[in-house]
Amino acid sequence: MEENTEKTAEQEYFDKNINISYVDPELPVPDNKTIFKHYICSAVLYGVCVLLFWLNPWFYDLLKANVFGVSAGEFLSYVYLGYLIIAPIIYFGFKPRTIWVSHNIIIFDYLKRIFKEKNKLRALSVEEIKHQLDFFRPTYKESQAILVLLIKLIFGTQMLGFAFNNFGIMLSQVPDLINYCKQIPAGTFYNFYGDVGFRFYNTAINIIFLVDLLLFALSYFTESVFLKNRIRSVDSTPAGILFCIACYPPFFAASSMILGSFHNNSTLLVMNNPAHWLTILLEILALIFISIYLSASFALFTKASNLTNRGTVSSGPYAVVRHPAYISKCLYWFCCITPLFVVDFNAPGFDILKYLLVSTIIFLSYAAWVVIYYFRALTEERHLMQDPEYREYVKKVKYRFIPGLW
Repeated sequence: MEENTEKTAEQEYFDKNINISYVDPELPVPDNKTIFKHYICSAVLYGVCVLLFWLNPWFYDLLKANVFGVSAGEFLSYVYLGYLIIAPIIYFGFKPRTIWVSHNIIIFDYLKRIFKEKNKLRALSVEEIKHQLDFFRPTYKESQAILVLLIKLIFGTQMLGFAFNNFGIMLSQVPDLINYCKQIPAGTFYNFYGDVGFRFYNTAINIIFLVDLLLFALSYFTESVFLKNRIRSVDSTPAGILFCIACYPPFFAASSMILGSFHNNSTLLVMNNPAHWLTILLEILALIFISIYLSASFALFTKASNLTNRGTVSSGPYAVVRHPAYISKCLYWFCCITPLFVVDFNAPGFDILKYLLVSTIIFLSYAAWVVIYYFRALTEERHLMQDPEYREYVKKVKYRFIPGLW
C-alpha cells in the first residue's frame, strides 16, 4: 500500500512541476475567449516561422528540394494556410482542454511581459541589475514553451526538407534500377548479384531513411491527445542540447570538422567490387541493422522526436533494449566502413603509410561518433528519468544497447 502511495506522489509531483502538458482535471472546458487567444497566438507564431522559411537563407536552402513541382517550403506554406482554415473548426468544435496549457499563449504572455517593461535611462545598482535579469529570465513553463517551438522549427523543417530530397532521389533511383535490370542478360551472375545488388541496396537504404524522415516530420509538426504525443518536457540541459545538435545541421558541419565524417554508403564496396562475397554480406547486414532502426521509429511513431519526453514507448525493439535506434545505426555505420580495412596490399602503387593514415582517421571518426551517440543516450535517459513512467520502464528493460551485455 505504501509503494502505491509513493508512486502516486511521484506522479503527482511530476505532473504538477515538470509535465508541461498536464491539465488539471478540475479545470472546465476552455471558454471561447481562451480558444480564440490560442488560435491567434498560434497563427502569429507559425506565420513568423513560415516567413523565416522564405527569408532566412539557411531555411530556404533546406526547404528548396521539390517533389512533383512543389518544394518543401511551399508545402509548409500550404500546411499553414490549411491550419488557418481548419484549426478554428477543431478548436471551437471540440474545445480541447489542452488549450489551458497552450505553449503559444505562454510564449505570447512572456513577450508581452518583457516588452511592456519600461526602463529609464539611468545607472542601475547591482541589486537593480539582478532584479532586471530575474524579470527577463523566463519561468520554467515559459522556457519550455519556447524550446517546444524551436524544436518544431529547427528539427521539423530539417526532417521535412531531407524527406523531400530523399523522395526526389528515390523517384530517379527506382526507374533506373528497373531499366537496368531489364538490360541484363539472363543468367549473368556478376551483374545480378553485383551491380543490381548494389543498386538495390542504395535504393532500399534511401527508401528506409525516407520513411524514417516522414515519421519524424509527422511527429515534430503534430502534438495532440488523440495522437498520444503531447510533449511532457523538453531537455534544456547544455549537455543534452549539445550532444543532440552536434548530429544535425547546421551544427553538424562544425562537428564534422572536429570529428571527421565517414557517412558515405558507397564505401560499402569491398575492393570496389559489387559482386565480392563480403560486399554482399555487408549489404545484407547493413539492411538488417537499418531495418531495426526503422522499426524503432515505427514503435515511437508520433512520439519520435529529439530532446522531448512525449511518453514512454516499450513496444517493438524498445521491449528488448532502451536505445535500439542508436545501436542499430552505429552497427550500420560499422558495415559501411568495414570495406576500408579490406585491401590488396600487393596492388600496384599501394602506399601502406597513406593507407594506415586514412584508415586510422576514418576509424577514429567512427569511434568519435559512436561516443557522441552514447552520450546522447545518457543525456536522454537523465532527462526521461524525471518521469515515473520511464523509471518503471528502466526496471523492466535493463539493457541500453545489447541484451544481456550492455
